[in-house]
Amino acid sequence: RALFLAGFLLATLWFARAPLAPFDARLSARCEEVSTARLRQHVSKLCTPGPRARSDALAATRAYLTRELSALGYTPREEPFAWTETMSATDLDSGEKQSSSRRHEDRHVLAEKRGLLEPERILEVAAHFDTVPRSPGADDNASGVAALLEVAAALAPLELARTVRFCFF
Repeated sequence: RALFLAGFLLATLWFARAPLAPFDARLSARCEEVSTARLRQHVSKLCTPGPRARSDALAATRAYLTRELSALGYTPREEPFAWTETMSATDLDSGEKQSSSRRHEDRHVLAEKRGLLEPERILEVAAHFDTVPRSPGADDNASGVAALLEVAAALAPLELARTVRFCFF
């Protein structure tokens, strides 16, 4: 995972092109600050409220993400979204098809590291924090959320040429 995270951080830094430090020195310094202990801590805290398919667990997760991003100096915001889930079934005896729809609403958590030279050029990096029911979601997708938080932490002190938007959905 550390190799993947270093590669992801390299690609992000290449796109964002921090103007004030040599590229190799910047990458090396940021990669050295990635903490396996912090990654594990994030995964553990994200799994604590239980499956992130319930509204209370999703709310706890959004609050955690907001606290973590705020502590890094970002100004997180929530963006509402909605979707409709449609389920269909066929009665085996009559062959009659039945369907039902249910509307869901939730909120994404977003934060940005605004670019200084080309702020309108935006790299959006994302990880989903919801899970399927009855799953703690460590690999679906608390590990991805933890990695994205570490990338946000690594980029926080840098002055970037382009904007990086962190999306947690």
